[in-house]
Amino acid sequence: WYFNGSWRFFDEPNNNFIQYYWPHSGTLDFFAYMPYKDSPRNKNISIRSYSPKSSTLSSKLGLACSMQEEIDLEDSEGQETIIAFTPNKSKNDGVVNMYFVHPFAAVYFKLKQAHRDLTINWIRFDNVYLKGTTTLTTQTDTDTNINWTPEEGEGLKSFKVNVIKIIPDDINFGGEIGGPYLVMPQSFRNGDVTITISYTWDDGIDDNGVNDGVNPEVFTRSITTSSVTGWTAGNKYTYILDLGDNKEEILFKVEVEPWIQTGEKNIIDVE
Repeated sequence: WYFNGSWRFFDEPNNNFIQYYWPHSGTLDFFAYMPYKDSPRNKNISIRSYSPKSSTLSSKLGLACSMQEEIDLEDSEGQETIIAFTPNKSKNDGVVNMYFVHPFAAVYFKLKQAHRDLTINWIRFDNVYLKGTTTLTTQTDTDTNINWTPEEGEGLKSFKVNVIKIIPDDINFGGEIGGPYLVMPQSFRNGDVTITISYTWDDGIDDNGVNDGVNPEVFTRSITTSSVTGWTAGNKYTYILDLGDNKEEILFKVEVEPWIQTGEKNIIDVE
């Protein structure tokens, strides 16, 4: 806990602050993360393995992640996750600096334009990995980029965001649809990752091709993300949805930017 101007160890179940002391010899490794293990918030990271420093090997902290397969637009549980690792410190150091980094990437959705009274039902990423592992061996700092390896035997999955919002009543042109939603950083395989959107709209045409003006239909359209080669830890990916001028076409533009704003945005068109 950050308390009275300093960080202190806190035993929440017993409502007690704890004083820890340096050992007379040897070193300690420090790992900090949020949300903490007993938090009611959604948790994506778990500790897989740990081995302290030896005479020949550095400390190793193995982590595993398990991302959500489906989530509602309003993320009431929260997903924000940050971690910090500082190994090999002794009483001679006195102070332990912890540099927190984002181990995941985040995706957002915004609306450029769409038909009036159209309902966006859901948006889904297909052919992505949701489970992976990584190992920390050095202190996290400004250059740290957490790379995840898909968990062995774990195949490609889908990640779905339920929207159920009407345009323009719930979402207006240029408005945010939702986010952030955390995703496991990964390289896309051969451009196989697709974005699929399901929406309901009255195109005015019934099943016999007659314009009746009262015939809402559910449309599902998919596009590949070949221009986006993957997700990188610590980056935000804003997918800007353009449903175009007809029911047959959807377009996305993707803006990529770091969580900590530096430099200009990298804008990629995905069609």
